[in-house]
Amino acid sequence: MRRLLLALLVLCALWAPASASSTSNTLGSNPYNPIYTSPGGAGSWSCGLASVAASLTQCQAAPGYGLRLYVTDITVQTTTATAGSYQLRYGTGTNCATGTTVLYPAFVGAFTAPVISLPPQYIGFQTPLAVGATQGANQALCVFGTAVNTIAVSIQGFTSF
Repeated sequence: MRRLLLALLVLCALWAPASASSTSNTLGSNPYNPIYTSPGGAGSWSCGLASVAASLTQCQAAPGYGLRLYVTDITVQTTTATAGSYQLRYGTGTNCATGTTVLYPAFVGAFTAPVISLPPQYIGFQTPLAVGATQGANQALCVFGTAVNTIAVSIQGFTSF
């Protein structure tokens, strides 16, 4: 009986430190990567824009001092029978007008959205796109339609440090 009691005490002592640890639910907390907030978790956001033409249109406002937006998914399609081009950009001020920088595609040019009669284009990023050049950049996310026709876009992401 004493051996059984001693064995139970040893097991409890070994198990107690592991069960005493906890994970906070604060913005950016994830037990596997403290910078990445799981999609659908704290800080998740989505935006949808219709009829984006050849002008900057804000999709997600700047998150605040010390925070940064991350893009995880894009779904896009033209609203006409002609394919249209688009870019994701970031900056500050109304519709990212100050310090505007191209986020996606990262090369010179733009991506083409499919015409309205075709399925929309879906792009999921295994590594989320970080909005802004530095951590805590506090930049807004905007969409730029680079063709004369218009596009509809849905963007998902999260906010973190």
